[in-house]
Amino acid sequence: MFLIRGVDLYEWFRAIVYNLGMVRTLKAFLKDDTAATAIEYAIIAGGIATAIIATVYSIGPKLNSTFSSVSTQLK
Repeated sequence: MFLIRGVDLYEWFRAIVYNLGMVRTLKAFLKDDTAATAIEYAIIAGGIATAIIATVYSIGPKLNSTFSSVSTQLK
């Protein structure tokens, strides 16, 4: 117990924190998982984008030669 002029500073600080609603705000912040959900969706979107880019990059030259062949045959 830490007293200054007969006042327990721990109890005084605790009363101020509870009166300001900081504990409720902190508890609500810790329970809020919407940011975690947004991060999970961003990771999934990044994985899908990477898969699309890799697929297009690997198929691109084959499609280019196919379209060139078709274009040549149409002329």
